[in-house]
Amino acid sequence: MSTIIIKDLGFNYPGGDPLFSSVSLNIDTSWNLGVVGRNGSGKTTLLRLLEGSLEHKGTITVPFPLQYFPPEITDDGLNALELTMALRPGKEPDEWKLKREAGFLKLSENSLKRPIGDLSGGERVKALLSILFSEDEAFPLIDEPVRNLDRDGRIVVARYLSLKKGFILVSHDRELLDGAVDHIIALNPEGPELSRGNFSVWWENRQREEKRRELDNLKLKKDIKRLEEAAQKSSDWAKSAEKGKFGKGPVDRGYIGHKASKMQKKSKNITRRREKAVEERATIVKSEKKTSELILKPLPFEGGVIARATGLSAGYDGKSVLTDLSFTINLGDRLALKGPNGSGKSLFIKLLIGEGRINKGELRISPRAKISYVPQNPDAGSVKLREMAIERGLDEGRFKSLLRLLGFAREELNSDLASLSLGQRKKAYLAASILTEAHLYLWDEPLSNVDVISRMEIENLLARSKITLVVCEHDYAFLEKVTTSSITLVG
Repeated sequence: MSTIIIKDLGFNYPGGDPLFSSVSLNIDTSWNLGVVGRNGSGKTTLLRLLEGSLEHKGTITVPFPLQYFPPEITDDGLNALELTMALRPGKEPDEWKLKREAGFLKLSENSLKRPIGDLSGGERVKALLSILFSEDEAFPLIDEPVRNLDRDGRIVVARYLSLKKGFILVSHDRELLDGAVDHIIALNPEGPELSRGNFSVWWENRQREEKRRELDNLKLKKDIKRLEEAAQKSSDWAKSAEKGKFGKGPVDRGYIGHKASKMQKKSKNITRRREKAVEERATIVKSEKKTSELILKPLPFEGGVIARATGLSAGYDGKSVLTDLSFTINLGDRLALKGPNGSGKSLFIKLLIGEGRINKGELRISPRAKISYVPQNPDAGSVKLREMAIERGLDEGRFKSLLRLLGFAREELNSDLASLSLGQRKKAYLAASILTEAHLYLWDEPLSNVDVISRMEIENLLARSKITLVVCEHDYAFLEKVTTSSITLVG
């Protein structure tokens, strides 16, 4: 057993707030460790710090070489074996190990002989993973291996990694995190949290902790009210007693003064306890999420049928990708589009927004239907988030509240889209779509680059709404939570 030792780690990008401050962790290299956290919490940065490619405060002690995935490739013309030699200069590659790993990943030997640049996205990932795990001496640091893979590719990679022992994995995919890891590091705003178990175990514990905080918060609210009432009574009595010192008739003014002083002191003590309770409550409510006003509000639609297709065929350059397709989208339907990459899922959605060419058959969309659309690759224009809300007729306060719920820092709320990461940009488009009153919501890979915690927040929002949704998404855990039916396309 070996250990990666992190001691008093501190890091921030120039001009930015600290991502890590005085972080100390011991990581057993026999763990399959998953790293989770909001977009911008420092997941990839942590891998880069471990790898040694970023300057930092504190110390990181590693027992053997670390290897980052995916590697930087400067020549797409190299095949897998040639790339192995380029990535490990001076070392003779073990071709049999490369072929062994490729076999585990269901990648053909022929794919290993082809230039990396000629491989599909899934083949490329599998080839690079084969190279990574054919090296016995290096400890793998794996960053988002399934981001561009379809369902089948994700399953293969998840099973492959579940058979390995010893790596650190950054991923937004819950099925991968559940199937392949046995420990979790959560990069929370208050600092990293290390726990035993897979993602679902960590999430269940997190939910239990949040429930405990809610109960503590309710208790504090009651305590604050009780203390305020007691403080007021003590203060009133003290004032009344002090006045009694100067009343008519024989009175023990010394006793009354002493009693009044004691009551004033008690009042001050109660006030201090109340202030402490308020301060404690403020700490708790930092993690509370005000979502009651963020319920989606679909527009009413008379007639029920929003879109209907009969014998539909469509494609590109005269070639059909979708063939002989018939379907009906009724009000309240939540339709998942499934199928491998290239099967026409994005084309299906584009046809519904009036783009794409129909080669055969018929597609009727109600002219009264208002559509809210999230594209696969949102524009990265210079428009600010506030301007985005105004252009779409959204309530700016609700828009920013939803962005906060999805992990935006306060300073990001005044940013323009071009300055945001891919994940934050996708969240902005999702938030705008969610808050748009529409009859039909069309989302094309809405969760790509979006962190796993925000994905689950979106699920919770959808669970409390009755929107009509057509969504193309590789996160099947998300689809199982939010959709009621599916169409599987074969291309």
